[in-house]
Amino acid sequence: MKKLFPIILVLFLISGCSGPQDGVLSSLIYLVALVSIFVFGGLIRLILKPLFDMWDKDRAVTFDRENSAHSSIFNSYPKYKGRYISVPGPKKEKDKFWKSFNKKYGNK
Repeated sequence: MKKLFPIILVLFLISGCSGPQDGVLSSLIYLVALVSIFVFGGLIRLILKPLFDMWDKDRAVTFDRENSAHSSIFNSYPKYKGRYISVPGPKKEKDKFWKSFNKKYGNK
């Protein structure tokens, strides 16, 4: 929303509503429209954020040894010889998984 504010402000200034000389009603309509954009955008974000958080928490991540983007993870654990590492989605389980994985395959 912070990135959107300067754009809306410029459009507001370009639109020709420069103050009371355009009429109080016209200025009031522009002001209500501007405020409603921020309020409505904030409400939508408040409603959708928990849904996206629930979806992200439940997603498991799988790292593949043959994927070059994942090579740094497999280089960190030279004792691990499998092709895939499947990390559970929820934070509590993820922390528990990495703790046990480090004990088993870590360099220490």
